[in-house]
Amino acid sequence: MKHKSCPPNQMSKSEALVTHTAIDQRVVSEEVYYSRQTALKEIAGTGQLRLKNAKLAMIGSGALGCAALPYLAAAGIGTIDIFDDDRIEMSNLSRQTLFRYKDIGKYKALVAAKSLNDHNPFIQVRGKTKRIISGNIDKLLEGYDLLVDGSDNLSAKYLLSDFSFAHRKPLISAGIYQFSGQIHVFSDFKGGCFRCFWPEEKGWPAPGINCSEAGILGSVAGIMGSIQAHEAIKIILGLPRLSDDTLFSINLIDDTYKKIKKFRREDCPCCASFVSSEANSTPLNTENDLSRPETQNYGFAQEFNLDIAGLRSLTNAVLVDIRDEEEAVPWSQQISIPFQTIPFWDTESFKKLPKGKTYVLLCQSGQKSKLLARELFLKFPEKRFLALNMGIKEVIKSLLQQ
Repeated sequence: MKHKSCPPNQMSKSEALVTHTAIDQRVVSEEVYYSRQTALKEIAGTGQLRLKNAKLAMIGSGALGCAALPYLAAAGIGTIDIFDDDRIEMSNLSRQTLFRYKDIGKYKALVAAKSLNDHNPFIQVRGKTKRIISGNIDKLLEGYDLLVDGSDNLSAKYLLSDFSFAHRKPLISAGIYQFSGQIHVFSDFKGGCFRCFWPEEKGWPAPGINCSEAGILGSVAGIMGSIQAHEAIKIILGLPRLSDDTLFSINLIDDTYKKIKKFRREDCPCCASFVSSEANSTPLNTENDLSRPETQNYGFAQEFNLDIAGLRSLTNAVLVDIRDEEEAVPWSQQISIPFQTIPFWDTESFKKLPKGKTYVLLCQSGQKSKLLARELFLKFPEKRFLALNMGIKEVIKSLLQQ
């Protein structure tokens, strides 16, 4: 007996049943997908719903973004938009693990979004090939619950921090350098902003050191990006998180970490207006005891730069030339300040330097020494590191003009 065929665009009862079953199965599959994390009492069904309703913007899909994004997506954050106008290059592949050799030349944001949508079909991930700049940041980022900073330059970090404080949008920012990394979380806005920790100087952001010059290990980016994702998830769930007044620093060459508490700068152009007079006058406590006499003037809320007049005023200074051999110029024997040479990459030698002196770093232009002074402060907070704000040829000339 022949069955009547269904009219076009209509389903038979059996077909409708199969489709209905597939929809039900999809709902069940979503529950199974998140079952291991919803077993946690801190998440359960209510927490998973909070994740599903959240809207997050990832700025940058490089090494940090590629590490953070898979965990953000797998956790079930309902809407994730990736902002990045860069294309994939061969040198990215060793640390940016969302991309494959066949993806070279494609937009990072689009490739990352497709990979994440394939991994979790229950959320929406969109790639946006736009660079966040001062002229479009208000329009592009206004609708998000929180921001994750995967950028690799200071100008972007300043911009995102300013936006975060102006609009009270939580921001998780990270930076990596060789074998170390730092995490800033800005969520309750009771601590200092990014500019308070890393003061913007005249002519800054400087070219400084980048990954191609100093190098970076992919696993370092992987660890720091994973922490960013973890902090973002905790903010959405309302769980305890890193304090706004704390910089979390990890050294992955000797497996040590520090939580360094800092205070707002009174003259900060971004957040000084939010500081009460009491907060301005009372620095926060610190696990690294930054109130010690030998370090109190050299925290993140102070400049690391030193001019010639400042150098001459120091009684226990040691000049340290951090240039590579090919950059070297002869040092004048007429200068009486103690002098030694340690290449910028030789962390072990910096570790062995005795305490009680002020080590003033010199380099070819003054830029690399500024960045290294900050890095050494994080690694060895018990020692004092400063950087001269000029190149070594200018230093020699100025010191000889007694």
